[in-house]
Amino acid sequence: MLKEVVAALASAGMLTVEPYVYKQRTTTVEPTTEFLELLVSYGIRLADVGREAGGETIWLVARTGGPRFYNQPLPKCLVHYEDTEETTRLRHEVATITDMLGGAGVTYDGEAVGPLFLHRSFLVRSPEAPAEFNLNGRLWGGFWQTLDSEKRHRITIGGEGITDLDFAAMHPTMAYLQVTGRPPSGDPYDIPGLEEHRSGAKQAMASLLSRTGPMLSLAPKLKAKLPEGWTARQLVEAISGRHPAIAHLFGTDLGGSLMHMESRILMAVLLELARRGIAALPMHDGIQTKLSDAEEAMEVMQSVSEQMLGVALPVKEKPIWRPSSLANAA
Repeated sequence: MLKEVVAALASAGMLTVEPYVYKQRTTTVEPTTEFLELLVSYGIRLADVGREAGGETIWLVARTGGPRFYNQPLPKCLVHYEDTEETTRLRHEVATITDMLGGAGVTYDGEAVGPLFLHRSFLVRSPEAPAEFNLNGRLWGGFWQTLDSEKRHRITIGGEGITDLDFAAMHPTMAYLQVTGRPPSGDPYDIPGLEEHRSGAKQAMASLLSRTGPMLSLAPKLKAKLPEGWTARQLVEAISGRHPAIAHLFGTDLGGSLMHMESRILMAVLLELARRGIAALPMHDGIQTKLSDAEEAMEVMQSVSEQMLGVALPVKEKPIWRPSSLANAA
């Protein structure tokens, strides 16, 4: 139904739709100038737009085994499951975080945002697989998660600007801990030949740890981030040479397990922060929180990761980009 409504509004000139591009862009729906002017003429504001309360917050999706088309993810379908003590607990945890954020005074461009609705999405590898909740599990549904980095300065929590706090090199570090019991030495994205292409090294590592089977070719987005002329074989050899301890994990579909541990750590961080009265907007490997809460939030992130992994993961603060006029005023 939603797809038909969006298509009808687009045909009427009210919306523009940018289609999904695999690992590059989620489907993006934006109001046209005409539609925005119409909303303004009726006095409709951001706070008037929200989501009806209710709806499932614990999703289980399965890979269907169908073919992957160009620039599309593996086909998936929703799986029905029977509630258990585990799913009831998972649902309660999401509600705790959603309720915390609902009362935190989150605004965008000075306007209160509508009711927030988060959900966790878990994965099974086939529709026939047992209904288990041990793969993926990331939180979704926050408008901030897909917001362009140059627009994040428009978000405030309780009237205060935010900052980004990320676990550094989370997936490679967890892979090392799984195999060796120790974190990697140095920056895991410091790959010989890619010293000036860290973004490409980071994307390549994520691909190698998540994919099923060998990397035989380079996706266009990854290729654009590598030195001119690099091939998939050259890339795999460079990363395997830098990380022989975990090279056997490449191509083994480890991503779902890593994302699950990542999501467990993040949920524990969010729940502990909520217990302390600190609101945090979840990303996937980090959070966004008020500037004044940053130090305490970083301490919680490190202590929780140490409790769950035996090693405190490094946390880095990424200042939010702000226009020069706002930065100077601050």
